[in-house]
Amino acid sequence: MNADKAKIISLVPSWTETLVAAGVNVVGRTRFCIHPDHIAKNIPTVGGTKALDIEKIKHINPDYILVDKQENTLEMAEEIKAAGFKMFITDVTDFSSVIGSLKFLSRSLENEALNDMANRYQAVSGPGAQLDPGKFFLQSVLKGAITELNFVRDYAYVIWKNPFMVVGDTTFIAENYNLVGIEFKVEQKYPQVDEQSLRQKFCFFSSEPFPFLDHYDALIQQGFKGVVVDGEKLSWYGIRNLRFLEACLK
Repeated sequence: MNADKAKIISLVPSWTETLVAAGVNVVGRTRFCIHPDHIAKNIPTVGGTKALDIEKIKHINPDYILVDKQENTLEMAEEIKAAGFKMFITDVTDFSSVIGSLKFLSRSLENEALNDMANRYQAVSGPGAQLDPGKFFLQSVLKGAITELNFVRDYAYVIWKNPFMVVGDTTFIAENYNLVGIEFKVEQKYPQVDEQSLRQKFCFFSSEPFPFLDHYDALIQQGFKGVVVDGEKLSWYGIRNLRFLEACLK
């Protein structure tokens, strides 16, 4: 079998879109792997990111199944292993691990397009990279105004409501904001926070996984300050995030 012709099932939405963009033969996906729509809709689904349909996978009979330690569960990996399928396992937590994973997948699948993405990521996130904050916010903000941003000292990237949850500085999302000089000053990765403390910060309300776009007006009326941002551009590592960052270069 030629690696470049291998049949791949991807259980990671970010990787599914990236593999398709690189011309990899993706033959199975989760129901959350929705990009690119015109191609994804024709790829069979085999469950979600936390549970899979092993019988569907057996029917497809892929050469490899791609999982990620942050996105998928240990139980899923054990079930795949027990069924006798080979796996590619990534562990994406920051730009460095994205770049390393792209290089690993490039070698494993004999796919130069994935290596090219790794090199582009190094260029856009490395020490010499210069992102334009104005472009960054223009490209990422879906609703709200950021005119007062220069006077803000405390920020929060909010991913959930009831309870409110934010992201910490050791996350992939935070690294994106670090490129334009914003830090969240939160040690835990995804801590819960109380409403009162959140009202004291400028909030980047993510469009996913909680649909903050539908709740933004109510939150502003309740005294929160901030904007709604495109969670896919900021958290879907791989080709979607890469294209976003490249569009923000000075």
